[in-house]
Parts: sequence; C-alpha cells; structure tokens
Amino acid sequence: MAERLLTVTDLAELLSVSKDTVYWLNKRGKGPKRVRVGREVRYRPADVEAWLKKNTVEPAA
Repeated sequence: MAERLLTVTDLAELLSVSKDTVYWLNKRGKGPKRVRVGREVRYRPADVEAWLKKNTVEPAA
C-alpha cells in the first residue's frame, strides 16, 4: 500500500510556512518533487525528506 500523500496545506504546516510560500517554491522549481493528481498537487513524504536533507546547511566550523 502506498503511503499517504501530503497536500499543500500539510506541507506548509510541516515546514511552518504559508501555502503561498509552498506555491512560490513550486513555481520556481525549488520545492520538493511533487505529484499531480488531477488538478491537485501532492507530495510523497520520502520526497519531502530528501528535499529537506538536500537543503540542510551544516554550521561553519
């Protein structure tokens, strides 16, 4: 069984940002990979985790 896909609202809440910020990231190709379901956008939790890992900045030594 596939894992539950996240909505734009779910992702915004997870990241503690507005839905507008999520849409802004999508529009510029800077957000996590997304899946089109009809007219809706959904996110696989694994893709969100990979995106977070890729965008994690290590502190300077």
